[in-house]
Amino acid sequence: GLSPAEVGPIAAPGRYNVKMTVDGETFTQPLTILRTPDGHAGDAALESSVRLQLKVRDDITAVSNMTNQLECMRRQLEDQSKGLAGKESLLEPIDEIDRKMQEVEYRLITRADALSDDKYFQTAYNLYQNFLWLNGEIGTGAGDVHGSGDWGATETAIGLVLDLEKTLEKVKGEYKVLMEKDVPAYNRRIEGSGIAPLK
Repeated sequence: GLSPAEVGPIAAPGRYNVKMTVDGETFTQPLTILRTPDGHAGDAALESSVRLQLKVRDDITAVSNMTNQLECMRRQLEDQSKGLAGKESLLEPIDEIDRKMQEVEYRLITRADALSDDKYFQTAYNLYQNFLWLNGEIGTGAGDVHGSGDWGATETAIGLVLDLEKTLEKVKGEYKVLMEKDVPAYNRRIEGSGIAPLK
């Protein structure tokens, strides 16, 4: 159950419309966000920071969605492998597709992240934890990270996001191959076996 970022991007100073729906009735109200008196960045820097924070938020959501889909499918495989008495020959395709799924999943998160809700950070971060850390670092902060949202995005932060996004694009390609080629091939391989196809 990985979740999207719990701390959202800040909003740059400007005029906005707030929309809220309660019991089917929608209310809209104009809102002006002012710069904090002790703010350090100009409007352009703040707008750049917000754009970067939105990118990181979307990257966290993409990583979470892919990871959760892989975990659901791997759980299906685990459940299916338990009821294979007399059909041990089906364990090979199940193990094979599970290994392929793990190869992609463990580029998104670490094996430690997958095995426990107790995050001890005993291994180097993968995409999910790196994006979470950056979300706090370039935003309003998170945990022991102070945040730099009112300073604007630094070149280092921008560079880190771009580097992580390059890795994310590679993993998205691997995920696409897995979902569009490997999973359908697995489903064809188990046809007629009594095992439900992966969804």
